[in-house]
Amino acid sequence: MEKNNDSVIVKIVSVAGILAALALVFIIILRGDLFSGVVSAINSTKAGYESATIYDVCYYKAWNVIYGGVYSIALFATVIAPVALMLRFNGAASLARYAAIADIVLAVIVIIAKILGNNGVMHKITAKIYLDEIGVVTAYGDFMGVFPIVAAIIVLVLSVIVLMIIHSSKLDKVKLYNNEGPREIVRMIIPVLYGSVFLETIRPLVISAVCHRIGGMSDTVNTFVTDYFFADVWGFNVPYVWFVIVVALAVIVANRYFKKLKDNVIPIVMGVMTALYIIRCIIYIANPPRLFGYLTLDDAICDATELAYPIYMLLIVTDVLVVMMLAYWCTKKELAKRTLLIVLVSHMIITLIAIATVGIGMAIVYGISLVANILILISSFYMAYIRGRHH
Repeated sequence: MEKNNDSVIVKIVSVAGILAALALVFIIILRGDLFSGVVSAINSTKAGYESATIYDVCYYKAWNVIYGGVYSIALFATVIAPVALMLRFNGAASLARYAAIADIVLAVIVIIAKILGNNGVMHKITAKIYLDEIGVVTAYGDFMGVFPIVAAIIVLVLSVIVLMIIHSSKLDKVKLYNNEGPREIVRMIIPVLYGSVFLETIRPLVISAVCHRIGGMSDTVNTFVTDYFFADVWGFNVPYVWFVIVVALAVIVANRYFKKLKDNVIPIVMGVMTALYIIRCIIYIANPPRLFGYLTLDDAICDATELAYPIYMLLIVTDVLVVMMLAYWCTKKELAKRTLLIVLVSHMIITLIAIATVGIGMAIVYGISLVANILILISSFYMAYIRGRHH
């Protein structure tokens, strides 16, 4: 019996160790900006990217859309699962299995993107999607480099090994995890998906598409704000999944070691995050990038951009708070899935209404989206705290 226990512990430590190594690979090599970084390098004509064309930009932008959501899920599960395994939380083995599956999918995406990097058909398809043209793509290339594909193969092999260990040892059946830890930690996949798929991917894509279709000043202002004012700006370019990870780790540690403080985890974390972002916003407003004379000589465009970018900056800050609030809410045992669905759908509807006002001005679009975030924060706080205390 003791040998069996030792064997289980060895397998748990092995799975946790491999997942921790995979998390490092995601942080150092297969980062969230794997494809968007290539796009930025091409747009800035970085050394080694001089031969790239607009069709290469379209190709890597398309892969970035697919990669973003999967990367967020893989990173979240891969970072949290080892911690949950070592601290013996309910659902830890299941989360480890989800992590391995997501890691395999992510590795396959990178490998396929690398293989098709020199494929003219794929470049024509993405050119049709982004540029509404096809048949003119004659120059294209592979700009991913060697390290991502090597890392993807390593991730693929290690993830399969993790799945084999979990399956052969049936870790999810081990009684070692039958404690009072929050199984709801696995539900945090919901805010991870919402943050990465809707807030970071669908919303900006739809806004950009509507702006492009309408044209005029709105399209220019949106491009300046998103690509010039906030692209690769420290503090405003952190993938939203990291904030879910912060909440998850805080909840896990509090439930394990500081149970008396577990109800105060999210106010403390969100308070600290809000203070940091307020300081960052003040610094950025005091030192904005130069616009007039650099990108345009049109006073009207400069005025519209200067009006829109502070609102967009606040939108990013409230995005972070929304994702963190949803993450904590998902750990509440009294969470009603129907209520959560109503909140998220309402938020998406208000956001889409905001996008419909593109013709009026980008400040209005960002402003209504900001209001949607504030409303979801208020409703989430009410349901997570006030209503909970009355029942």
